[in-house]
Amino acid sequence: MKKTKKTIMSIAAAALTAAVAAAPLSLPKAVDERPPVYSLEKSKVTDEAITSKISLKGTVVTVGDYTYDYTQRYAYQQLSPREQKMYRNIVKAIFNFDDEVFWPAGMDYQGALKVFAVVFHSEPEIFWVHSKPLERENSLYLSYKVLDQGAVASMIKRIDFTTLSLLHKAGTDPYSRIQTFYEEIIHRSDFDKSTAGFNTTIYNCLGNQNAAKRKLQCAGYAKSMQYLCDRAGIECITVVGTNANGGTHAWNIVDVNGQYYNIDTTWGDPINDYDENYITYDYFLVPDSWIHNITHFNVNKAKLDGKMVKLFDVPVCWSDFANYFNMYGKVYYDVNSGKDAIFREIDKAVAAGTQVVEIRVASREVYDALRDTSCWREFQNYAKERGNVSKLKLLGTAEAATTSGIQVVHYDIIYND
Repeated sequence: MKKTKKTIMSIAAAALTAAVAAAPLSLPKAVDERPPVYSLEKSKVTDEAITSKISLKGTVVTVGDYTYDYTQRYAYQQLSPREQKMYRNIVKAIFNFDDEVFWPAGMDYQGALKVFAVVFHSEPEIFWVHSKPLERENSLYLSYKVLDQGAVASMIKRIDFTTLSLLHKAGTDPYSRIQTFYEEIIHRSDFDKSTAGFNTTIYNCLGNQNAAKRKLQCAGYAKSMQYLCDRAGIECITVVGTNANGGTHAWNIVDVNGQYYNIDTTWGDPINDYDENYITYDYFLVPDSWIHNITHFNVNKAKLDGKMVKLFDVPVCWSDFANYFNMYGKVYYDVNSGKDAIFREIDKAVAAGTQVVEIRVASREVYDALRDTSCWREFQNYAKERGNVSKLKLLGTAEAATTSGIQVVHYDIIYND
């Protein structure tokens, strides 16, 4: 189906402009036991202060300060008419907190699961539904993390507060907005493999007031990115698949000035012992050729009822123009200029007390040379001469550059205690 121009509207984003990524689903067929309904800690938001609304009029949804027509989403427009009908049925059921949604004539259980997976990953603002519907006769049996609409409204209020602050901070330029969202999601959150609780939703990142509980699985990172881009009027799609080890994964495709790019916020937030300022840009606005079947596999396929199913066709990402390293002039074509660039990055990192030193190079030859033992020793000695540095740690592998176009030379600075 031919894609039309996205017209999703955000009330908050429009006002500000005027003034200024889950796991693939593996779903059981039989109704066993409903997942738990989560009890919230006592909200600091008083009843009088709650103004967030939850409503659905036709295909126009209002969630707090956010209003949009979900039929304008890229994902919805890739579905067949029958699948679109099921999509509408699912959204309506979720907003009514209904526990049963019937699939239309001509659809089977797996077809219904596919559409539910598309809804679950494409509607990040719907965070109160569980990811695993069960099978009933000609219907899906839905369950909810939170059943009380007032409690959901309180959660939306917290999400709105953070979202409006980030929209204001991000300014109006699309590129700076995307970079701000990427960095703020990473700074606010910590990766967690678990899909329990609200780890796969926008709530833990944008709504949870307890910083220690801002845990996100990859779907939570991707959905948070999509939600913020939605609110900013930037087209963004959540994509699911697997990593090189076969584990489930989620990332985004985002439109930057008319070109599509992949962006993986989860992989910008590596698990390590460093502080919250640790951030990498290896997968910030990259083309398909750098990642497909290299680091990201089974693109937009989910395991449903034991089978790997393609959810919908995603846009082709062919340009590297807006890649982080291109935009900031950090791409180098020979060994000498690359070495000089790493020395400069070490100077900046030591002065700021940060860990990451990374540049991108244009060839495997330069990549290998800047990772050679002799270069590493030279860089480490240089870093030690400039601050309280214990050692320089080389990240990545030579094999990573064999077929990938990313070719980011990355060192971590380890400081003395």
